[in-house]
Amino acid sequence: MMSWLAPKRASTKELCDIYPSRRHVERTLLQHLYPAGIPTPTLVRFSGYTSEGGHDISWTASTCSSFLASRLPSASEVATAAGPVLYRILLHHGAWPFKPAPEPDAPLTAERFAIAAALLMAEDRGTITFQDPQTHSHMVHERPRDWGNRCRLLFQSLCNTDWTARSTQDGSARTAADDEDLVAVLCACMPQPQKMDRARFVPVAATLPSSHSRALDGRVDITSIRALLGLLLSLPAEDAPASSAEETGGSRTAVGAVVGAFAPQDGDADGDVDWERFRSVMAQSTPLLLTELAAFISAQFPGPRRGGGLLQVQHPRTIPPAMVATSPSSTRSSLTLPQLRQLSLVLPHPLLSTFSLLHQSPPSHTTTATIARLLAAPSSRLLLIRGGTTSGPYALAACVSPGTTQDADATKTHFARTPLSPPAPGSAWNHPFSSPSTGPVDCFVRIAPTHGVFRGSFGSARVDTCGADGLSVHLGGASMWFEGGLARGTVAGEGESVGFVVGLVEVWG
Repeated sequence: MMSWLAPKRASTKELCDIYPSRRHVERTLLQHLYPAGIPTPTLVRFSGYTSEGGHDISWTASTCSSFLASRLPSASEVATAAGPVLYRILLHHGAWPFKPAPEPDAPLTAERFAIAAALLMAEDRGTITFQDPQTHSHMVHERPRDWGNRCRLLFQSLCNTDWTARSTQDGSARTAADDEDLVAVLCACMPQPQKMDRARFVPVAATLPSSHSRALDGRVDITSIRALLGLLLSLPAEDAPASSAEETGGSRTAVGAVVGAFAPQDGDADGDVDWERFRSVMAQSTPLLLTELAAFISAQFPGPRRGGGLLQVQHPRTIPPAMVATSPSSTRSSLTLPQLRQLSLVLPHPLLSTFSLLHQSPPSHTTTATIARLLAAPSSRLLLIRGGTTSGPYALAACVSPGTTQDADATKTHFARTPLSPPAPGSAWNHPFSSPSTGPVDCFVRIAPTHGVFRGSFGSARVDTCGADGLSVHLGGASMWFEGGLARGTVAGEGESVGFVVGLVEVWG
């Protein structure tokens, strides 16, 4: 039996012998993630998009574009733009816990792709060790890799940092925090008796290339964000007619709206953003983007998942009954499929997929009392307003659960706590102790012209009527109200207030 399998704690030298090189770490991590080997369906589909033979097949950026073109035959422009971006994401995640080496030294092989897929789908068992920044003690805590860690890795995948140059910089500037990801892997891949003291792995990590875990001084260009969003928002639904231009149209509008949320504050739509802005927008406006990306990888590479994984992605690409006309005479929502994908960046798809269209009419054909009655149900409701402002078209969705508090059992299935769960609204989401949301997230989602999310501080929404023609929805710090009927309304939150004219009112539930 090898010495490191024995109950006694391995010495630093013995640990260095176990992990003598980067390649040894990669092989050990792959075995840890896939004890039974990489699933055959994944290998078959991966090898199907390369003309190389043998075991060492690999993908390039053009391979990714070809793969996406085959999956999105009606969106060739999207596939062409997203191919290089997806390749960078896969290459960076596949090199984890290290940074990608210069090509062709570290191509995207099937093994590295398998590692990337496990990370993107949160099927890794990695944990992070840290000290509590709120105290002066030296107490060390451990937690699973959460949304914040995964958001950081996505940023590093997309940013313009030259990782080769970073790796050749003076090693004297290297700190333990730089090796956070590497130490996590070294420890996770060891037998349980060897995991008791993670500090023992710090000097071992120092003998290997750095993770550069805290290298966040790069910038992400808006073009890359637009390409990634174009991919996620252009995906067809499983049950949507392939010839339906109405269902697949509007992708550019939806993508442009979400890109506007990421755009630099100086208004440069083709500029770039730093880590703080990227993280802030991800947490506030697109908290489920990581979940959508995980669902995409899971759908494109189906097959058995690792037993005991932290997350089993179950994300059927179906469209909700609210968007399906059951007969030529029946109505369906005015929302386009890309706009539904846009909402899925904020609201869980398992929740959206259950909604039917309960009401649709111009404001002159309904009353505030009718809308208030529909919104007062114990289950979640979606109020969709389409109209305009003095600047142009305007669309707003209000997801409200007046009869449901944030920890209600009836909604936990839609908001299960996973490593991809976004931080709880109003929490210090960059704090290591912040917990993900486990309850319904009542919020206003501005769909057009620019994507935005207004959240409140209440545990549940409050819907009020005032007289015969007044209606208001309050989330605590974010409100929407109508006076004198539903023809005109106002929404206020996050430091802004917008008045709008209503052209169409919908209620989903």
